[in-house]
Amino acid sequence: MKLWKRRSQTCLLISISASIPNEASDQLQSRGDRDNHAGTLAALSEAGNPYAEIVLKILSAPGQSFIDTVGRVMVKPANQDVVTLLLDVLRDYFAPLRPAGNPDLTLEALEEEAEQLLAGKAACRAFESCLDAVPELAGELKAMRIFSGMGYGVVRPVFSHSDAIGSLMRRKLEPVLTSLMAYLRVLKGTGT
Repeated sequence: MKLWKRRSQTCLLISISASIPNEASDQLQSRGDRDNHAGTLAALSEAGNPYAEIVLKILSAPGQSFIDTVGRVMVKPANQDVVTLLLDVLRDYFAPLRPAGNPDLTLEALEEEAEQLLAGKAACRAFESCLDAVPELAGELKAMRIFSGMGYGVVRPVFSHSDAIGSLMRRKLEPVLTSLMAYLRVLKGTGT
């Protein structure tokens, strides 16, 4: 019964985050630096820059609450379905950054792609203009780009060789989950 209750709570958190990500009942505060960037980002967002729009959303109280909820679920997912659903929820939240949809890439490939954008070796005008406007948020822009590519491809290297659940699954996924948690901390303003 306890296991079922915990599994149900995790699925409920994910479902709420997926369906109404900006309307959590127990919202956190906006990030402390939101007001410092709001004017610059709002002007870019109004000009149609999806990166500026998502950064504003992330820095807001609802955005911080969403990131916190994802982090709480990511700490102890019960099974592969929960992990896959959580990755899909992340991808959907950041979908405006990747209009082509799910790239079905590994985490390493997504990280490399984001590094290429940061280094100016790949072209994305919206990313570049947002980075130029708020260079101090380079880590956030990188994390957002990575999260926009979440999906089964990120966990395929583990899940294609294992049907483990619970603590064994989490151990096998530890390198992936550790990296994703670090990117969540960047979005919360508590990591580098």
